[in-house]
Amino acid sequence: MIEVKGTVYRNALPEDEEDIYKLFEGTRLEVTPMQHPIIVAEQEGEIVGVVAVNPDFLDQAVVVEPLIAKRKMIFFKLHQAMEEALAAIGVKTFIFRVHVTQESYLRVVRKMGVYREFAEAYKHFWFRRDM
Repeated sequence: MIEVKGTVYRNALPEDEEDIYKLFEGTRLEVTPMQHPIIVAEQEGEIVGVVAVNPDFLDQAVVVEPLIAKRKMIFFKLHQAMEEALAAIGVKTFIFRVHVTQESYLRVVRKMGVYREFAEAYKHFWFRRDM
C-alpha cells in the first residue's frame, strides 16, 4: 500500500468488488475479467481507479486491463503500482491497451516514453512494457 496526495493505492479486497464494477459505468469500456494482482486507488473511502491482470490472455502474455481512473495522475500511479506488483512476482514484460476514445490517456502513455506502442486493433492501441 502506498499513499500519494490523499490517494491510497492498495490491493483490492473482496468487499471492493461492487465499487470496482461501478467504475465501468459511464465509460465505453466493457467489463473485463480480472485476476490478481488487482490494485485500486481509493480517496476518502471511494474507489476512484482500478488496474488488474486479465486472465483471458495468460496463455499468451500478461495483459494488464482494465485500467480505469478518474484522473490522469491516478492512471499514472496505478500503472506504477502494477509494475511494482508484477516485478515482485518475477514478471518482466506486460502489455496493455487503450481504447481509441481515451485520448487523454493515450497522450499520457505516449508522453511517458516507457511504453512501446506496437499495434492498433479492434479500436485499441496496444502498448508493451519491458521492465
